[in-house]
Amino acid sequence: LFYFKQVGLLFLPANLLASLVVTPVTVAGFGSSLVVLFCPFGSVLAPPFLWLAYVMDLLAALPLNVLVLVVLSLSSCRWAVLTVAPVAVWQVILYYLVFACLSVSLVNRLKAKKKENTQTLKAEEQNI
Repeated sequence: LFYFKQVGLLFLPANLLASLVVTPVTVAGFGSSLVVLFCPFGSVLAPPFLWLAYVMDLLAALPLNVLVLVVLSLSSCRWAVLTVAPVAVWQVILYYLVFACLSVSLVNRLKAKKKENTQTLKAEEQNI
């Protein structure tokens, strides 16, 4: 999100589009590796195994090429990156203090809710 005083504005659509491609490419690459791993080298069956691995690699390359095209088109937009002023140390400290306070508050609320729920259950059990 924040890198070298720049904020990417299109990180969310780029990552959502990339997430669609990651699973099929990973499965195809893993399958291709398994085919080559169990390929009986030096036998008559080796060429069909290697051909299958090659086809699986080609199928994995198609979504990757589409992903590269999408990323290049998104990054070529002039408004894809917003340049901002450098962040001061006190801002970073304030950010983490607010984050810590919110985290502690959330944990305390969850504990109180859990305690309330257990008390309600005990009261219902006594009424039965």
